[in-house]
Amino acid sequence: MKEYKSASVALLLILSCALLLRFSNFATLPAGLYYDEAIEGLDALKIINGDRPVYFSELNSRAALFTYWAATSISLLGRSPAAIRLPAAVASCATVIGVYLIARSLFNRRIGLLAAFISTFSVWTILLGRLGDNPSMSALFLSFGLWLGIRGWQSQKWWFWTLSGIVMGISIYTYEASRVIILILPMWAVALLVYGQRHRLWPGTLIFLAAFMLTVMPLLLYAWEHWSVVIERSEDVSLLS
Repeated sequence: MKEYKSASVALLLILSCALLLRFSNFATLPAGLYYDEAIEGLDALKIINGDRPVYFSELNSRAALFTYWAATSISLLGRSPAAIRLPAAVASCATVIGVYLIARSLFNRRIGLLAAFISTFSVWTILLGRLGDNPSMSALFLSFGLWLGIRGWQSQKWWFWTLSGIVMGISIYTYEASRVIILILPMWAVALLVYGQRHRLWPGTLIFLAAFMLTVMPLLLYAWEHWSVVIERSEDVSLLS
């Protein structure tokens, strides 16, 4: 019990640091709005005015989920840099919890706290938490989706597998890089098969895949009709381009 309380206090201190680093003067630092942030704000206004896109096709095309969060924030706080950056700051802080849960599930509380500490003070996580753009939300859903998958594998409870599939599916709506990162999961499954953990993968992986496919189905249907739009950003940043 004493160790649990100490870990809880340590986690609260780490989260307090995460909040401070991401929310301190976040409306003015960085000064003004970065180009991508401004685009998110303009598209958020379209959502406020009634548009409901599955994917944004203008200006290099991109996933839409962050923009919906930004639209909600702007509706509540008005048109300001703080309103655009608020979803990213919240997502970045929540990702620290996701990283903690992953490391604790795989190892122990101490490793979980160390992972959360590193996540809190890593430059890239702080930067993503202070810019109103979609990569921050990708890290959030990927971390919690992975944690839920680990819990499903450990406990063999179907609802962990289901939630993991749903959350991982939602990550595809956040940022294009999620499409590549999600490929780590089959590699992990192969590793578990090699090390004799086959019995822990079934039927959980089938439940995960069903939940994942149902979640991404709207985007898949959109991609079927607008493949060039959905793949445009990936082609532009590809090393093979």
